[in-house]
Amino acid sequence: MLQSANQAGIALEERPIQVEELKSADELFFTGTTGEVRPITTLNGTVVGNGSVGPLTQKLSDLFHGKVQEVQSGLEGSIA
Repeated sequence: MLQSANQAGIALEERPIQVEELKSADELFFTGTTGEVRPITTLNGTVVGNGSVGPLTQKLSDLFHGKVQEVQSGLEGSIA
């Protein structure tokens, strides 16, 4: 996902974060090999952003699904 996001021009910073940063985020998501890109719309009972999937999370999800389709059709060697 990191490589795909970079290729799409999405600025990234990989670092430890504090809980306080999560509380003030406009969007939150988690990702994994089986979980794809999943939005986090509430955190400890508090609504994140407007409570729905944000545009960045949606874009990353679309990138992920595009890569999966490329791999399935034989156009790409891995989902990296």
